[in-house]
Order: sequence, then structure tokens, then C-alpha cells
Amino acid sequence: MTRLVISMLVLSLIGPCIPDSQAASLRVSREFAFGQQGGGDGEFRFPSGVAVEASGNLLVTDYRRETLSRFSGAGQYLGEVRPAGNRLEG
Repeated sequence: MTRLVISMLVLSLIGPCIPDSQAASLRVSREFAFGQQGGGDGEFRFPSGVAVEASGNLLVTDYRRETLSRFSGAGQYLGEVRPAGNRLEG
């Protein structure tokens, strides 16, 4: 099954896209979206990229936090990595 997932920068949310037949476009399913603004585990400051692993887990890059976070397909936070020498700004 093909799955399209996008990051909503302004809302700091990650969510699946579903067809919107009335608008002939895609819309984000807020029912299944996850995330919130912040600097803690599983939170985002600027979610800028999303990838889906073969297992269904989601990988999310956060430009401002300089992290790569892993989430289950249901949005449960599984962990994150940061590059060596990462600088954090308040």
C-alpha cells in the first residue's frame, strides 16, 4: 500500500494525506496527525522532511532541532538521533 505523509510546518504536525474528491486534491487527515510545537522528545520546531520505512515507521527531520526522529506508524515516539557537535539554540 502506498502512503503519502506530509509535515505541516506552521502547525508542527505530521499527518497522512487522503484524497479529497470534492476538491480534486489531497488533504491532511487531522484525525491521524501527531506532533506539537516544542523542543522535547517527539515535538517539533520545524519539521522539514518525512520518510516512511518499509516497516511503516516514520522518520522526521526537524531543521531547527537538528534531529532525525523515528515514530511508529501510529505516531508513537520511538527515539531520535542528532549529529555530532549539534548546537541547540533556545
